[in-house]
Amino acid sequence: MRKKSEMMRLLKQYSKLLLISMSLILSACQMTPVQQEVETQQQTVDPVIMKNYLGALDLMRTGYDDAAIKILQDIVGKDDRLSGPYANLGLLYLKQDKPEQAKTAFEEALKRNPVNVTALNQTAIFQRKAGEFRQARVSYEAALAEDPGHANAHLNLAIVCDTYLQDLHCALQHFEQYQQLQGEDDEVKNWIIDLKERM
Repeated sequence: MRKKSEMMRLLKQYSKLLLISMSLILSACQMTPVQQEVETQQQTVDPVIMKNYLGALDLMRTGYDDAAIKILQDIVGKDDRLSGPYANLGLLYLKQDKPEQAKTAFEEALKRNPVNVTALNQTAIFQRKAGEFRQARVSYEAALAEDPGHANAHLNLAIVCDTYLQDLHCALQHFEQYQQLQGEDDEVKNWIIDLKERM
C-alpha cells in the first residue's frame, strides 16, 4: 500500500515536470510576430519604417530570420520609440538560442510599452528561470490584464502559482482558464484533479 502511494506521488511529480517542460517549450516557440496596433494609433510612424516593419514580419513568418533581424535592427536604429521591433528581435534571438540578447530586447520593448504582452510573457519566463517567482507572477498577470486570451500566459502563471508559490486557488483558476482557451489537455486535466485533492 505504501509503495502504491509513493508511486502515485512520483507519477504526479513526473507529470508536473513534464507540464513545466511543455510550457517552456510552447512559450519559447511562440514566434507569432508582434503587431503594433496600439502604438501606431498613439504615435506617428514614418511610412517607410512601417513598410519595412511589415516586411520584417513577413520574413519572420516565412523563416528568413537573419534578414528580419537586420531590418528590425535598422528600424530601431532609425526610430526606437516602438516596442514591436524590440519584441520581435527578442523572439528571433530566442529562436537563435541567444537568451541574453533576447532578454535585453524584451526589456527594451517594455521600456517603450509596459503592456507589450509578448515582452511581458517572455520576461516572466526569464524571471521564473532566475527564481524570481513573485515578479514572474506580476509579469504574467500584467500580460493577462492586457490580453486575457493568452493561453500560454495562463498555463505559465498556473505553474508558477502551484509549483513555486503554493497558491492553489490561483493555479486552479489559470489551469481552468487555459483549458477553456485550448480545449481538453490530459496533463492539465490531471494537474487540476491533483490541485482539487490538495485544496
